[in-house]
Amino acid sequence: MTNSKSTKRALLTSAMSMLLCVTMLLGTTFAWFTDSVTSANNVIKSGNLDLVVEYTLDGENWKGLDGATDLFQKGLWEPGHTEVVALRIKNNGSLALKYNANMNIVDEKIGKTKDGKDIILSEILNVSTLTFEEAGNDPVLGLNIAQETIRQAFIGENNIAWDAAVPLKSANVLEDEEKLIPGGIQYVTVKVDMEETVGNEANHDGTNVPSITFGINVFATQLESEEDSFGSDYDKDAKYPGEVGTAAELATALANNESVKLLNDITLTGEWTPIGNKDEGIYYTGTLDGNNHTISGLSVTSGDYAALISAAKGATIKNLTVEGSVSADNAAGVVARVEGNTVIENVTSNVAVKGTTKAGGIACNVTNSEKTIFTNCVNNGAVSGGDNGIGGIVGYVNNNAYVEIIACENNGDITSDNNKYAGVAVGYAAGTSKGIVAGMKNTGTVTGTLINDGRFLKYGDTVLCGYVGTIGNWTSALIATPENVQSVITNALEGATVQLSVGEYGTIDAKSDITIKGVPGAVVDCVNLNGASNVNLVNIEFDAAGAQAAYDKSGNQRSTANIISGSKDTAVGARNIVIDGCVFAGKFANGGAAIAFADKSRPTGGSGDVTIKNCNFNTENAYYDVYGYYTGNAGLTFTIENNTFASDCLGLPIYLGRLATSEAIVVKGNNFKTTDSLENSVYIQAHSATYTPTLSADNNSFGG
Repeated sequence: MTNSKSTKRALLTSAMSMLLCVTMLLGTTFAWFTDSVTSANNVIKSGNLDLVVEYTLDGENWKGLDGATDLFQKGLWEPGHTEVVALRIKNNGSLALKYNANMNIVDEKIGKTKDGKDIILSEILNVSTLTFEEAGNDPVLGLNIAQETIRQAFIGENNIAWDAAVPLKSANVLEDEEKLIPGGIQYVTVKVDMEETVGNEANHDGTNVPSITFGINVFATQLESEEDSFGSDYDKDAKYPGEVGTAAELATALANNESVKLLNDITLTGEWTPIGNKDEGIYYTGTLDGNNHTISGLSVTSGDYAALISAAKGATIKNLTVEGSVSADNAAGVVARVEGNTVIENVTSNVAVKGTTKAGGIACNVTNSEKTIFTNCVNNGAVSGGDNGIGGIVGYVNNNAYVEIIACENNGDITSDNNKYAGVAVGYAAGTSKGIVAGMKNTGTVTGTLINDGRFLKYGDTVLCGYVGTIGNWTSALIATPENVQSVITNALEGATVQLSVGEYGTIDAKSDITIKGVPGAVVDCVNLNGASNVNLVNIEFDAAGAQAAYDKSGNQRSTANIISGSKDTAVGARNIVIDGCVFAGKFANGGAAIAFADKSRPTGGSGDVTIKNCNFNTENAYYDVYGYYTGNAGLTFTIENNTFASDCLGLPIYLGRLATSEAIVVKGNNFKTTDSLENSVYIQAHSATYTPTLSADNNSFGG
């Protein structure tokens, strides 16, 4: 939080007297005609910029904002919790000014729900703002208009015209800069809330508690207002604190750990001194916004953890291109060592990187990180080095780090000089590290050795990670939108993960050997398994209103459902299906089931299990939550575990009828909220006396 009090320009003045002589020659006689005009004494004053920012937590008591630590601290956050802070911003100086304000996330700890999902408060908390000026008293009521508006904001009056709420992670307090004349006063009211609709996605497990540290930054500079002999536009290009346009300004701002925004392309000269030093505990923690400009001429020829930035922790680096060369023990094009929940987005490296030990096109080493995200990053430089991790985006990921590399691209050659671990995304991912590589593109050549026991991550023939310490901790995902989801799935290679982005999806046709993963805000009408095998549906939100028809083997519609095993003309049924962590909500138009395996669940003679776990069923007008009809094959296990059944079903939560096999039905660890016994929750029927399906039921709860 900043209370900026500084003079952005100095007025330097000087006076020079000039005597103008006029000479007239009259023969040999000289004569002087003289006259003079003398002004009164002129006083030249230097203007000053003096921004005062105060805040109130109750609408009455005001304190200085600079260094305040009690904002948004009134209690534990839960659905429906709202807190309001009002800022009073006054221009105490003699110069007109312009100012802006933003939310500054300093640190965030990701929590975990009881079923292991991430809780990211910056995505759950919303920010709304209201800006208004000091306007005196209402002529009718006699109330101070500004104070009354603030009072109503604090008591939650509905007539307050808040700006549209946005998630905290992307919130600006002000979308556009505001202007203040000397003596002017404006108010900015900020509301942070957790919506009442937030459910168990914010309920932590008691151990992994989410937290976030953030503040409000207010910054100002002089306004194009004062005049000189050439007009009033001499200060039209006045910069906000942190705006830099030269190499010297850049170096100073970064060294002082200031948030930086480039005003233009910058060319560095000579040997660059990387910013930060992890051995001395010095980290860059601000925001470096390249503003779509380029830093060229980067040159580092020695040292350790060398790059534009040597060490960053909880920083944001975005919208930047870097050009040059770096050679060191551990080297990278942009940031050598990354810690904390750092975000690097829209960054391009045109840097030739040479690391004796480790090297990365964007970053060399990620460590001590709950979540570091690389989004839309491109490496065009050649990256080479020793035997400890050479990567197009990241060289090495430590044991204690989680990394997401989303929609990035490598076009440089990636070479391990010792023919060891190299990959287009990550060179070496240590034992307990975890991560996702999604939508990675590559045109470069990778030279390195793959471990024969499969400890690497590939997508098709592309080596994404040269070494993965724990197989399964790293996955390859593709990002899909409502517009391209079907194309992404159709073109996905075997074993790929397709991750849905936020949006509304109709019917998605699955295919074999694929995982479809949802995110909060991605809502799906239906997934048609189309007789596929080895399909995982994970964390998908379904809307009952979009359920589609489920057919039996004779082509008769048996139900409508959000997950169906095949269409009317599907020749074979789905098998080896895992439905994990999905949410079923909304209202069925004419009855239905969340999940329906109707004849199409298994092809004759096929094998493979169905697992439904960690799901939440809470629909209206449902006949059943899980419906099966003529399912089965010898050896099939149908497992339903650790789910919550809260739908008020017209039938039973689980109905498996006319089972045509001696399959095993396992129902365990479920919470049946609307029924009082197993008999009123689960129905199992054999097709004939020839078949003897078995039911195993343990640790289920009922009625709450």
